[in-house]
Formats: sequence, structure tokens, C-alpha cells
Amino acid sequence: MGPRFAILPGKGIGPLRIGATVATIERHMQAKCEELSRDRCRYFTQAVEFELVDGVTRSIFIHRVDRKAGGVAADGTPRVYGVFNGVILPDLMLGMTPEAIQEHLGQPKRREKAPANPHGTEEVHHYDGLLLEYDRIPETGLLALGGVKIVR
Repeated sequence: MGPRFAILPGKGIGPLRIGATVATIERHMQAKCEELSRDRCRYFTQAVEFELVDGVTRSIFIHRVDRKAGGVAADGTPRVYGVFNGVILPDLMLGMTPEAIQEHLGQPKRREKAPANPHGTEEVHHYDGLLLEYDRIPETGLLALGGVKIVR
């Protein structure tokens, strides 16, 4: 599962901060990027990706388990994200309902309908330093926290 991280709005995850280089990311993730491009370092297994500009982290995007990641895995099946080992402090996790998240974070500064996407994301809630994506979960029909984007 990789290291355990606290999600820090506007800053990063654990010791990995916005502004980190790929070398710093790989050191703290304890592994090379599973997919590295000019604009992205992705860890499918740990469900986290680092968006890069000029080799440094601009934002960090965390995904719920089994969220579509695009492409195909080595075995030919559609690629999905694994498990992110962390929380929004004190104990808010992916998969929670908007109501449960709002009990701790309060009402978002702004809500918007999500554009068409492969994740089933229907709503995006804006907080200082965080964008929370709520996906419609096919098995339950409920909205659940499916993605967290950490931004400055």
C-alpha cells in the first residue's frame, strides 16, 4: 500500500508538498513513478498522481479504489486505481458521502456539476486548497468522495 499520508489542504500529502521534484516524490513514495511523463508522475497502485510543471509538482490528485485510470493494465484489463493510504485530517476518507465530509469541513465555498468524465464524477466541491470530486457509485447509487485534488 505504500506510506501513510495525511492530506494537507493547499500543501500536499505528508512530507510531499506542492513544489516537490520527481526525485523527492520517488524518495517519499519509496518507489519510482509507475508512469512518468513530462506533466505527470502516477502511482496506480497507491491511487495518487502528481501533476508536474517544469519538473515540479503543481497539484496532487488522489483517487478512490477501482476508479478508472485510463489505458490497460499488463494483463489486458482496464487500468484502475488501487488504495490510497491516507486521510483528510482528522479521519475523512475516500468513499464517504458529501454529508459526512461536510460534518467536519463545513459547506464548500462553491459547488459545480462535473463535466463528462470517465469516473462517474457528478459534483465538485471547492474548499481552500482542495477540490473534492463526488462520484456516483454504480453498486449503491450514492454519491461518494471519489477524488481529492490538492491545489495552492
